[in-house]
Amino acid sequence: MNNRRQKHIILVTGELIFFFCILLVSYSCGDKSKRDLIPEKTFTAILSDSYLADGLLSMSAIKIGYAKKDTTGSYIDIIESYGYTYEAMEKTLNYYFINDPKRLVSIYDKIDEKLSQIELKITAEQQRILRILQAKSNQTVHFLLPDPGLKDKPGFSYDIYAEGTFTLQFSVTVYPDDQSVHPFFTAWYSAADGPDAGKKTYLQEIKYIKDGWPHIYTVRGKVEGLQKAVLRGYYFDYENNPGFGMQHAEIINLSFSYVGMI
Repeated sequence: MNNRRQKHIILVTGELIFFFCILLVSYSCGDKSKRDLIPEKTFTAILSDSYLADGLLSMSAIKIGYAKKDTTGSYIDIIESYGYTYEAMEKTLNYYFINDPKRLVSIYDKIDEKLSQIELKITAEQQRILRILQAKSNQTVHFLLPDPGLKDKPGFSYDIYAEGTFTLQFSVTVYPDDQSVHPFFTAWYSAADGPDAGKKTYLQEIKYIKDGWPHIYTVRGKVEGLQKAVLRGYYFDYENNPGFGMQHAEIINLSFSYVGMI
């Protein structure tokens, strides 16, 4: 984890330095004046936010929303959000590059430390969520049809946090005397809130065989985006409306696992 993060920081830092070096081309390299420089604390915050922005813009859910805006424009927006101009950042970078490169290295060390703290917090929260999901995964569910206490089709609902991949595994036995027309598995996921809430993305259906033998099915999928999502569906759906006692099926050995992606 640390090696991967350090390599990513080096790569992105190089990209940011390259970008900001472009800003320096039009500025005199001999200017040693400290007048109108951005204060070091704010300067460090701008560089740190630029790194975070670069990481966020690499995520597909955010990249789509900012597809019409180039990376340079995003960095300039960050500079201006702190109340400074493109020219002020240009002059401050020029000063550190030419007159105090050791201090610039020290500033990037501070950024590295801050990002490490952020990563630890995110990792701790993700582990907490995964423990909750794992607890759900360990619950064995058993449906035996017909079931007079069942008010709806045998179904499921799982919360999914941020981007990740899920695996749903179950065993279904449909007996030859089952009167359901074309029994099948159906599932979908959607954002839990926000503008896309309720917009369903369906998974591929699974048609069942009425042979009286258990069949094990594995369903895998990937959910993209930063918002909380919900995976819902029915283990046993059908195209007719069979009365009580007309169904004859068993669903056992259900498990659900989820791996989040940071």
